[in-house]
Amino acid sequence: MRRESVRMNENEVSGSIGIGAMIVFIALILVAAVASAVIIQT
Repeated sequence: MRRESVRMNENEVSGSIGIGAMIVFIALILVAAVASAVIIQT
C-alpha cells in the first residue's frame, strides 16, 4: 500500500508540473498574439 501511495504522489506531482507548463505555454502564446496585433496596428 505504501508503494502505491508513493506512485500516486509521483503521478500527481508530474501531472501538476505538466499542467503548469501548459498554462505557461498558453500564456506565452497569448502574449505573443497581443504583441503582434499591437505591432501590426502601429
